[in-house]
Amino acid sequence: MVGQSDYGSMFSAMDSLVTHLARSKLLRHDEVDVRLMVITCISEVTRITSPNFSYSDTTVEEVFELMIGSFHPYFGKSVKILENMAK
Repeated sequence: MVGQSDYGSMFSAMDSLVTHLARSKLLRHDEVDVRLMVITCISEVTRITSPNFSYSDTTVEEVFELMIGSFHPYFGKSVKILENMAK
């Protein structure tokens, strides 16, 4: 059984992961597929931690700008991101 205190450390680790991914070179990689996979990972973590996530406003803004920018040429792949955010 997972204790309540374990959730705090999990959220802290996921918060650190999203912050790192949002500021990493991977999110600005030359290959669109790499950027999409990073955005997909961020959207999954956000879905898991919602509504308790505590990302900075800057991180949220960076992530959402890149998410929206990724939809145009690769809509089919980007649908997964939207589905995750809707859950």
